[in-house]
Amino acid sequence: MSAAGIIYSRTDKGHKISYGLTLRALYGFEVRHGERSAALLRDLVAAPNLIFSTLDDDYITFFRVALARWLRRRPTSALFLRPQTCLAPRSAVQRLKCALFRAIRGLGIANVLTIVSFEAEPAYAGMAADWVDDPEFFDLDMKLTEGTLPTTPLSDTAQARAAGRSIVAMPGALTARKGLAVLVEILEADPTLADRVLFVSAGRIDAASADLAQRFVALGGMATDRFVEDDELFSLYRVADYMWAAYAPEYDQSSGVYGRALQTGCPVVVRADSLIERLAGAAGLVTLAVPFDDPAAALAAFAAAAPHPRGVEAAARIDTDGNAARRARFVACIDRGLTPDARKGGADA
Repeated sequence: MSAAGIIYSRTDKGHKISYGLTLRALYGFEVRHGERSAALLRDLVAAPNLIFSTLDDDYITFFRVALARWLRRRPTSALFLRPQTCLAPRSAVQRLKCALFRAIRGLGIANVLTIVSFEAEPAYAGMAADWVDDPEFFDLDMKLTEGTLPTTPLSDTAQARAAGRSIVAMPGALTARKGLAVLVEILEADPTLADRVLFVSAGRIDAASADLAQRFVALGGMATDRFVEDDELFSLYRVADYMWAAYAPEYDQSSGVYGRALQTGCPVVVRADSLIERLAGAAGLVTLAVPFDDPAAALAAFAAAAPHPRGVEAAARIDTDGNAARRARFVACIDRGLTPDARKGGADA
């Protein structure tokens, strides 16, 4: 076990590994993953500092460990990815979760931080000590040492396939809740949209969405059904006119796709009236809002959308100043839940 602290999430899938690596780069703590066990619980309780990089993985472990550490006067910080699960519709479990998070906040048991601002969702203020930007809103200049977005065979292929058409890129696993079902409906309502726009998915296709994916490809979409490396994903932000971050209502939460668009200035396709639309509006990022219940209106939005406004050189750049500001606030808020010797200078910011 690291003498300084532990960064914990139950699994290392998807954004969880990205969060862990970002936190490790900032604090140097050991990154741990694993299912609940007596040995793991002992280590988490005993660590001088503990950061839950995604407390939503296992609420029971978080509640137990945070309480045990509080009783031992050991600080805990935690990122809360989906506080909306404590809100409407209010089942008994949701009411209990909400009450527990309010108690944790009121008693100072743990430094719980939502990754959505209280301005965007005021109800979250009652369940968390503060909010921070999603770690995937400020990580590109930490991951890309050259300071610019790369080109890769994947981005070159997308440009060649587009042959002058606009490109809408869809990084990550291709699933119905990521908006694939709606996109297929839009393309089926007017197949000529594919004559003007190339939709590019980059990630494994979910088995439950295989039929939708086949229809997507038949309608002219470009699908890459495999694990896609970070450099490949980041290269799509260099060539895309828009990134697709239009997710189903039940998946109304922060998005790394949106976060990397924020860092690069790439416009985003969003679901109308979604959290991401509000976040992008507050940040001044160009959006293309599509309704999920009106293919005709969605088609009209695509018809009115402007092509890539950034230019080739601007498209390669990362907003390092914006990243530095978002990262500084993140560190300041995390620091409040760490011992003084582990802080990175932001505890009083």
